[in-house]
Amino acid sequence: MTHHREQLPTDETRRVAEADRSPNESDVVQPRRRRAGEDDAAIQRAVDVARRFAVVRTSLNAGGPGASLEDDFVTVLSALAESVVGEFCRWCVVDVVGSDRPRRLVRDGLGPRRTSDFEDGDATDVLERVPALDDVMNRAAHEARRQRYPMDVTAGLPSCVVAPLLVHDVVVATVALVRDDATPGYGPMEATAVDEMAWGAANTLERLDLRRQTNIAANAAQRVASQLRALITTSISLQMAPGRDVASVVVSRAQSLFDAQSVLLIDDGPPQRVVRADREADRPVNDELVAPLESGESASSSGNWLVASVRDSSGNPRGRLAILRSAPSFDEDVEIVTLLAQTAGTALSASELSEAVRASEARWRVLVDSAPIGIIEVGVDEDVRWWNRAASA
Repeated sequence: MTHHREQLPTDETRRVAEADRSPNESDVVQPRRRRAGEDDAAIQRAVDVARRFAVVRTSLNAGGPGASLEDDFVTVLSALAESVVGEFCRWCVVDVVGSDRPRRLVRDGLGPRRTSDFEDGDATDVLERVPALDDVMNRAAHEARRQRYPMDVTAGLPSCVVAPLLVHDVVVATVALVRDDATPGYGPMEATAVDEMAWGAANTLERLDLRRQTNIAANAAQRVASQLRALITTSISLQMAPGRDVASVVVSRAQSLFDAQSVLLIDDGPPQRVVRADREADRPVNDELVAPLESGESASSSGNWLVASVRDSSGNPRGRLAILRSAPSFDEDVEIVTLLAQTAGTALSASELSEAVRASEARWRVLVDSAPIGIIEVGVDEDVRWWNRAASA
């Protein structure tokens, strides 16, 4: 898992925050030593907000990931905003790095906070409080470490603290916590608590993203396994199919295998023929598919089309297998359609060879049977197995 690069909470920091607890009053924090510009109330706020978000993180870590990283982003950052807006800050501003979307802004409302309050909003008030907010947040993203405003230590404690969120070692967002005049600025322990919460939010985003990627990989493996089983069944069916039915079996199986809207098996012949299967009648054929693939290219994916080169037993191109799906294809689908095209090419070549052999045998039998001399086939056991018409006469 990724850890925050700068100013992460250390064991010493936590010991300072929770030191000198009364044996009977464990929830009351009494710091062992004071730090500049910080009192008991500030330390208590830091400990309380860190604990509050830690409880929320535990619930998020136990839950399932969203459909995308953006969904997880909204969920986790909404939870962070719920934890901090009110007692710990007046505004929570989240800026997505490299995104054209507007900032999401959380205000301190009069009523109870809800996750749905984490929405795009007007930043006029917070910008009046922190005019340099853009610069501070950009600097936090660029340097990947916590920033504050004002930076001048002689101006007192900062009213704004900005922390970056690093997911997989990349800054994906910055979070600014801003206080108004009613609350003193952020002391050292409170700033450290901001770091800890930012690191925790990023850690949760990583966990959810890895869990989602694992689910995607597992689903892909199951899908490929199912397709491979269907491919084996298709290969067996092609071996058993009569020569004239091979092309029809290929398109039928391909339509079922890929849940395709249309399947075209283009045999360049000569003469060229196209065998197709469509879920919708009179679906137009994409003219671009008529042209052969680039030299050496076995398959390609363009939009919702999968196209693979069909080759004969010698490896020479003889046509294409084109499949139209309702959804974009995965990388694994390109491999599967390549294998299906190879199977189709082998089956077509085998059926043609079988037809040629049968035709040759038929011609040989006609010649032998019409020969003017008697011809008899006798086995090693001297049993007569076959004779032509002249021998019979």
